Amino acid sequence: MMAPAVSVVMPCHTDKYLAEAVQSILDQTFRDFELIAICDPTESGAGRVLNRIKDPQLIPYSTFTKANVSTKMNLARALVRGKYVARMDSDDVAHPDRLRKQVKYLDAHPEVGAIGTQIDYIDESGNPLKGPNLPTSYAGILFALPRYNPIANPTTMMRSEIFRHLWHDPAITTVEDYDYWVRASREIRIRNLPDHLHKYRIHPGQISNSTDERDKWLPIIQGRARGIFWQRLGGLA
Repeated sequence: MMAPAVSVVMPCHTDKYLAEAVQSILDQTFRDFELIAICDPTESGAGRVLNRIKDPQLIPYSTFTKANVSTKMNLARALVRGKYVARMDSDDVAHPDRLRKQVKYLDAHPEVGAIGTQIDYIDESGNPLKGPNLPTSYAGILFALPRYNPIANPTTMMRSEIFRHLWHDPAITTVEDYDYWVRASREIRIRNLPDHLHKYRIHPGQISNSTDERDKWLPIIQGRARGIFWQRLGGLA
C-alpha cells in the first residue's frame, strides 16, 4: 500500500466527542492522509465509536495496557507512514482546510520543521469562547515559551523524520505538550499559521484540567525554555 502524504495521530482520551473529532478529519479537503486513532483497553467506549466508523482512512489501534498520551504518541512513532505527521485531539474539531494549508506551507518552507495554527475555543456544546492569539514567527514562539505554551498541540503538523526523532516524556501527565515543544524548539524552527483552523474544546473531563503535577513540572519546563531562548537568540528569524 502506498504511503499517504500525511499521518494524522489521535490519542483517544474520551468517547463523548470522538465521532465529531474523527469526522472533522475525514472531511478534510486534502485527501491524501491516514488517521491513526490510538486507544487503550480502558477506553472501551472510544473503541466502540471507532469500530462504528467504516472508513479505510481511519486506522484504530489499541495498546495492550493503560497508556497516557505521551506513551500513545511514542508508540505512534513506529506506526506513521506519511511524509508529514499531524496531531489531533479526540475532543476537538478541525477546520476542513487545515491539512491542505499546513501541507502547502511545509512544502513551501523546507526550513520549518513544524507548523501550528490559531485556535478558537468552544465549550461542551460547541459554543464559541474567547481564545488567544498565538505568535506566528519562530522568534515570537521562542520569546513566549518561558511564560506559556504558544503552540496549540492538537493543531500541529511536522515532518515525519522529526516526529520519529523527538519523544514525549511519559512521566509528565499534565503538561507533556509544553515540555515536548520546548524541547523541539531547541532543534527545529516552529511557526504558527495566522489562520484559525481548529476548534479547541474546553470541558471538565479534559486531561489538561488535571493539576496534580502541574506545579511540579511548570518551573522545570519554563527554566528549560529560558535557556533555549538565550541559546537561540542569535539565530532568531
